[in-house]
Amino acid sequence: MRSRPDGTDWSIYMVRCRDGALYTGIARDVDRRFAEHRGGTGAKYLRGRGELKLVFRQRVGSRSR
Repeated sequence: MRSRPDGTDWSIYMVRCRDGALYTGIARDVDRRFAEHRGGTGAKYLRGRGELKLVFRQRVGSRSR
């Protein structure tokens, strides 16, 4: 898949919580978004769930597909 010149490539990602639960998200910048999750400013679901690990990421191109 080729990168789009306008920077609108999206990636899907999965985060594993300490209790084994998985969270799936979509973002343009997965590293930035994961840092937000780890800092407690990302999704409410992940707050207070202990150590988070980024276990999967895949570029998907358009968010609408």
